[in-house]
Amino acid sequence: MKKEIRTIDLSIQVSEIIYNSILTKKIKPGLKIYESHIQAELGFSRSIIRKGFDYLVSIGVLVYSKNRGVRVATPSKEDANNIYFAREVIEIATLDLIIDKIEQNSSSEILKSMYDQILSEEKFADSNQDANHTKASCDFHLHLSSLSSNPYLVSSLKPLIPLSILIASIYEDKNNSHKSFCSHQDHYEIIKAIENKDRALAKSLMLNHLNACVSHLDFSKKLKKTTPLSHIFVEA
Repeated sequence: MKKEIRTIDLSIQVSEIIYNSILTKKIKPGLKIYESHIQAELGFSRSIIRKGFDYLVSIGVLVYSKNRGVRVATPSKEDANNIYFAREVIEIATLDLIIDKIEQNSSSEILKSMYDQILSEEKFADSNQDANHTKASCDFHLHLSSLSSNPYLVSSLKPLIPLSILIASIYEDKNNSHKSFCSHQDHYEIIKAIENKDRALAKSLMLNHLNACVSHLDFSKKLKKTTPLSHIFVEA
């Protein structure tokens, strides 16, 4: 029994490492991922690595095909529209639940951590730490969803965040600054509206924020060819 628990824990570790590597844009859309590379780097067994892959395949972040192996997803324009529509539904519902909690407890103390999160985003943006800024922006949405205390909303949003990053990696218009894509200033205004229990404003700001992410995309762009990495998780 202890061995099985360890196996499950390690497979989760594999999936989380790949997940976070997508959030920092270290892993690109269409990249082929080899079990042997991960095994050499982390020392895990093939069965553990496959379990980690299986989870990411099940949520659409990785794609498996018999002749091509395991690759990172390459969302299409239609996928992008569907993903952001789903995010709108989930994140608007999240806002209602959080404001309900604030009203019931007569306190907005739960939002303190969100302000700390935004300060981290701003620091990374100002110092041009693109990878850290991207992950911090993603963490904002994941952290905010966790404040809803609804695990089903959280688990539904979790795969949509790395897919959003993959969409940006393919279609983002480089003429737009990374600061305009998932802006931390937008995040600040959303949290202030929640703190003021202004549901209509909070929802409007969130919708505008998510729509802005899509408006900065250029769907005429094509996926660049990727080269399989001999290492994935460590810096060169």
